Amino acid sequence: MRDHHSIWLSVFVLCSAVAAGAAAPRVQLHPAADAWTAFADGDELVAVGGGEAQWIRDGSVLATVHDPLGLAGAGVDPERPLFLTDAEGNRVVAFVPGMDLSLTDQPPAIVHFK
Repeated sequence: MRDHHSIWLSVFVLCSAVAAGAAAPRVQLHPAADAWTAFADGDELVAVGGGEAQWIRDGSVLATVHDPLGLAGAGVDPERPLFLTDAEGNRVVAFVPGMDLSLTDQPPAIVHFK
């Protein structure tokens, strides 16, 4: 009998996790054509909790982004500009896998390298 309870509990936990994942707060991005950003039109940010969000493009996760302000959470204005910064606080305009990224709504500096 305990095996049946364990199975039902496992099914309940799995269904709850799937439902929670489906209901995760997300924001779809539509940056202006002249915006200096690594985000592309239609990219999404999905809040995963713990001050983190996943950056998704065409259904695939590009990166996990630090989101200490919860900007990928529910109730975010889709017209609000969001920016990616690197570990030094510079605006990220080209994504390189493995970068340490953070999300902000304050325009960071654009660093030009020669």
